[in-house]
Amino acid sequence: MKYLEKFLKRKLNKDGSLYFCLSVVRSRPLAFITTCLYSSYYTKRLTGKLWPIVVRFRGKLVPLTISVKSANVVTEGNLIIESWQNGTAPISIALGRGSKFAIEGDFIIGQGVKIAVSDGATLSLGGRKHSTGSGITCDSIIMVRSRVEIGADVIISWGVFITDSDWHKINGAEDVLPVQIGDNVWISHDASILKGVKIGAGSIVGAKSLVIGSVPERCLVGGAPAKIIRENVSWSR
Repeated sequence: MKYLEKFLKRKLNKDGSLYFCLSVVRSRPLAFITTCLYSSYYTKRLTGKLWPIVVRFRGKLVPLTISVKSANVVTEGNLIIESWQNGTAPISIALGRGSKFAIEGDFIIGQGVKIAVSDGATLSLGGRKHSTGSGITCDSIIMVRSRVEIGADVIISWGVFITDSDWHKINGAEDVLPVQIGDNVWISHDASILKGVKIGAGSIVGAKSLVIGSVPERCLVGGAPAKIIRENVSWSR
């Protein structure tokens, strides 16, 4: 079995899908069957294909709803569904017609997360590149009317709200402006990132902040509305 594992990991599947399944079956056969069935089913829901497996479950299985209406789904990394502190709040991902959903590196989603991408809109997730992980802890919402880009190695805490639109017309018009979050950004709990915001690489958004303007690189911002508290900051996970 040990030699077979090495062979599969090295030769058969460079993305590690076969090795992942095999490592689970050795220690927990029932968990292996359940996890693989769930992973295969939701991979099919997301990408339209059963293989390679790109939707993975870590820890307790969390209820997941994926609705894809003729969307362009690009997966260069895995979408990892994680139960944070054994939570079981449902996760939902809704992709509208003609929308694009790109996962460029492994990206973790915790329980209670809601993602909604409108018809023709784009959401890109940079995922893990250099850090130990990238993703959303739990109970956060991302709503995309046009375009939201989230860079690599970004961590998003619980209760965060990210959107590029007002979602209602004011004086007869709905304001829609793209949101861009750079690499290695840390967004603390209960923060809101609103339309037109650009957050530079390496920056930190403080807890309960309301971000309505652009944030330079390597800055700590906080407050409502958010203001620069400190410059030239450096943080690590």
